[in-house]
Amino acid sequence: MSLQESFFIIKPDGMKHQPEIQATLCNKGFYIARYVIRRIMAEEITLQYEEVADMPFFPYTIDYLTSAPVGLGIAVGDNAIESIHTLAGATRPWQANLGTLRDRFGETRSQEAADLELGNVKNTIHTSDSPEAVTREAGIYLPDYKITLR
Repeated sequence: MSLQESFFIIKPDGMKHQPEIQATLCNKGFYIARYVIRRIMAEEITLQYEEVADMPFFPYTIDYLTSAPVGLGIAVGDNAIESIHTLAGATRPWQANLGTLRDRFGETRSQEAADLELGNVKNTIHTSDSPEAVTREAGIYLPDYKITLR
């Protein structure tokens, strides 16, 4: 057993499914150690996604993620980083495995729909993909929360 903390963001399109998303995490054995609902700032998003900040779709990503409050959370459980990342599903909801969060709740259902949004994909949730990402992303959005499990 490898107890870990994982960071996640329920994005604007996922907030209407927030109870189901949290229930899914809890039903899979994860404990929500911290959860905050608030609007996030463009500066935070730019720090998180700095590797794609110069891409043509990025201004639309900023607009989308700042359009409404999001849910920022830390989930704790066995192998949390990999397990929650897998539970979220593929980045593109139309490619996500059946039953994953993005399959169930993602709003962008095709590449054509994503193209209409200039590459911006409404995919319900962001999940950290490594211990380093958890530390970095939680530090951006929840700076008072200290990651202690890796």
